Amino acid sequence: MDEGNYYKATSPQVGSYPTFIVTDQELTLTLTDRGGTSAGHDWRHVAVATAGGFYDDILKDLWTQGFPGSDAPGASIEFCNAFTYSPTYATLGTPDTNGDGTANAPDGYECLSSQTASAPQGTAVLVFGYSDQDGEGPEDLPFTFGTPYPVLGTSSSFDYSGVLEYADNAAIAASEEGFNDLGNVFAGDIDWEAAYQDATTRANIDPTMYLYDPAISDFHTFTSDGSGGTSSDPTRFDGRIPRGQGFFVKASGASPQLEVPASAVLPPDTPLFGKRADPAFRVLARVNGEAYGSDAFLWFHDDAETSYDAYDAVRLFPFGWPYIATYTLAESTDGAAALLGHALPEASLHEGPLTIPFAVEAGGFGGVVTMDLEFVGVDALPEGVSATLVDRTLGTETPIVDGTVYSYNATSSAPARDPNSAPATAFTAKAGDAPRFEIVLSPITVGTDRQPEPADALSIGPNPAASVSHVRYALAVPGDVRLSVLDALGREVAVLRDAPATSGSHRADLDVSALPAGVYLVRLATASGVSTRSLVVAR
Repeated sequence: MDEGNYYKATSPQVGSYPTFIVTDQELTLTLTDRGGTSAGHDWRHVAVATAGGFYDDILKDLWTQGFPGSDAPGASIEFCNAFTYSPTYATLGTPDTNGDGTANAPDGYECLSSQTASAPQGTAVLVFGYSDQDGEGPEDLPFTFGTPYPVLGTSSSFDYSGVLEYADNAAIAASEEGFNDLGNVFAGDIDWEAAYQDATTRANIDPTMYLYDPAISDFHTFTSDGSGGTSSDPTRFDGRIPRGQGFFVKASGASPQLEVPASAVLPPDTPLFGKRADPAFRVLARVNGEAYGSDAFLWFHDDAETSYDAYDAVRLFPFGWPYIATYTLAESTDGAAALLGHALPEASLHEGPLTIPFAVEAGGFGGVVTMDLEFVGVDALPEGVSATLVDRTLGTETPIVDGTVYSYNATSSAPARDPNSAPATAFTAKAGDAPRFEIVLSPITVGTDRQPEPADALSIGPNPAASVSHVRYALAVPGDVRLSVLDALGREVAVLRDAPATSGSHRADLDVSALPAGVYLVRLATASGVSTRSLVVAR
């Protein structure tokens, strides 16, 4: 490599799950060939597993650049390829670290201060490994590099409290702060369900763990719930944190604590018993038939809330390029939270349909792509609940059964971030976001065991509307009526009627001039059931 020329840490394509091999007191990780690129394509999230060591213990066999002690210390920060994560950022704003006015460092990640700096046990380092390890041109892949072998066996516990931090920033949404980058210090694998439920000490730590998988260039999540846990992808990830692997947890308050007991550590490749069947309703997103990352899912827990809470899994940015990111939006005390896994209480469906804004973002594909949304796990919904996909752009409603596939054409968005950098911590969800889709969960039964009469008729026109839209509805029998308008986050923004009405046809005029442009839901609730229609407010 010529002096002054450095490799850029390009985002990985889909590859294989990291290979962990134990040899001579080292844990070696294999970088795989990504299809002939000159510099290789592999991020690795590596644990600092031993005490008293240095980052050089992990990085000595890799080409490093952009920081003191690296192979190319003169490279500017934009070429840095080894990062730690700082929860003190408490922000998703990418810092301008080299003063050129551009965002060129990963959000929350800090380039190593020095390769010879002390590496705190129990943390992790995110490193981009190239096929070129000496600056003289590409090597043959696969290439392996080692990290000191974890010394803690299955008879020892480890207290992460000394490296956990929490920085509360009133200007940042709760869903987007508090992430801590930890590493598995044990000679075996950590079972997160047991680690969280049986923790020797635990305080202000959410039950969801986040683990990066190079095979999908995205994060898996696993939420401990005391009943076996819920995974973002149970076919690939059972909540086991491999030895030598870095992972994220989320602190929710001051002085977070977590001590993992010896009972939560398993010998490598030990099967996990007692795991229940997949309890989640999932939306599998594909571009031109191929997957590019983790898929959004809904699941139910008695202690969860419809708004953002500790049982939810925040949607993190994928590392890969191109990428697909699917997520739901949930209300939060400080805005809206973008969620990969949305936990809901079954009781939320007792009073009528539940509307969940659902977003699909594709980046880096270039132009128009064919997007397929496949719905699986419908039987994981509570008994007597049906699901409908509402396409706000087309104004269509599609009943969802297991295996339903909804196809549409979408324009791949312009890059939301530099594809040559590591990802931001989490998607930034704004309260004004109005995604194209919503998933409506509706109880089939109301009150008693009797089946309800068909919902009363409801229509809207003009639609789209810029000033006034006429809402027409017809009642089969007289009774109480509540006619309301909900925004994209399910918040009630107008009530057109909340009083008894006679049978027959009725009309209510809705003045939309004061409403921001976007898609709304008009909801008619009567004794016969609930009807909804989408309304587009245009300007």
